[in-house]
Amino acid sequence: MLEWLGFDDDSNLPRFQSLLRLGDRFYWDTDVAPMLDMEAHVAEIAVELATRDGAASVLLNARNTNPGDSESRIDLVIFPAEDRRNYELELLSAWPRRPKATRATSPAVSRRNTPTPY
Repeated sequence: MLEWLGFDDDSNLPRFQSLLRLGDRFYWDTDVAPMLDMEAHVAEIAVELATRDGAASVLLNARNTNPGDSESRIDLVIFPAEDRRNYELELLSAWPRRPKATRATSPAVSRRNTPTPY
């Protein structure tokens, strides 16, 4: 993992939260950390980690060894997710170019154009 993130050795490796991009750090503090305290685990959380060359998209699973204790250890399993992220970006960029027939039959579009009966 050190090589993947661009670090030579673990002596200069920052804390995990320091590796999170700003938005992901906020997400960790407001959503993931409280969930780890309440449920002791999270799965398939998509975040970006800062690397020496920019950022790396990853999926992570985490387990809190002692929920509710400020001194508990959090075990992390981190999977590279560059291919998944590229696929998601490809889907998002293709959305406006989808065939017109698909747009008309999309349930989300149909609901959005239907007046709300208030």
